[in-house]
Amino acid sequence: GLRHRAALGLTEATDAIVLVVSEETGQVSLVRQGEIHRNLSPAEVKSRLGEWLHPSGLAATAT
Repeated sequence: GLRHRAALGLTEATDAIVLVVSEETGQVSLVRQGEIHRNLSPAEVKSRLGEWLHPSGLAATAT
């Protein structure tokens, strides 16, 4: 829908990662670099965000 198209455009023009929740189905998608990753479980969202935000595999630690 419109949210997914807006997310695509935003991620094509910037280095943003966009989380989209479908109003119709409640399904979660992540959009990055113009690619939509649809129907993700909460565990998949957490895993992908961790990979993308911490590409070295090292999670940020609180001090």
